Amino acid sequence: MGVTKAFIKNPETLFALETMRDRYWHNMAGRIQRAWRNYWRYKNECAARIQRFWKNNKEGIAYAQIRDYGHQMLAGRKERRRFSLLSYRRFMGDYLDVGGKNALGEMIRNACGITKGETVHFSMRIQLLVSKLGRSSKPSPRYLVVTEKAVHFVITTVINGATQMALERKIPLVTIRSIAMSSLRDDWVILNLTGSFEEGDPVFSCYFKTELSACLMQLTRAQISLIIAPQ
Repeated sequence: MGVTKAFIKNPETLFALETMRDRYWHNMAGRIQRAWRNYWRYKNECAARIQRFWKNNKEGIAYAQIRDYGHQMLAGRKERRRFSLLSYRRFMGDYLDVGGKNALGEMIRNACGITKGETVHFSMRIQLLVSKLGRSSKPSPRYLVVTEKAVHFVITTVINGATQMALERKIPLVTIRSIAMSSLRDDWVILNLTGSFEEGDPVFSCYFKTELSACLMQLTRAQISLIIAPQ
């Protein structure tokens, strides 16, 4: 061993040292690359987390505004259930995912004939009061879909063991004069229509009646009235 040099007698020792040096630099390069990839992965995760939080917060503000608008319309005028006043429930609107890629939503969208340009603002299962000849009216399950143009009622039938959906009634928003509800603790809603219709005004039970009323009022720019009376 010298000051700056080392004399190696056997070539095998030199080859072993060269191999150790290459392995050491290879391991160090892999360690640096791994640390760099971890840094970028953590940076991208943080960016996605911030974007997701901001998006959820932005959507939450819009849902909160619709929820407050609906509660203000019914405040002090209609008896409310305890669970209907929960502040954490978001007013999502399209609960059946008619405007999305859900299989059920796609069937309902095809039955309603909704085009790609139309936006579904509200959809859910309801109970429509159907009048029977010589009998009392009885609730019947339906699907309710509200777009910026009309209110759709979809019925489900079973033909030869296969479930089929058909559009039972389509009510343009311009024909709705008012929304009527009782002042009691129930979910029944009546759409009072202008003009004469053979089917009459639809009477149905909607669990999210507050959200439905707020949606219709916003779509019509409050041109329809909300009637809440004891009868």
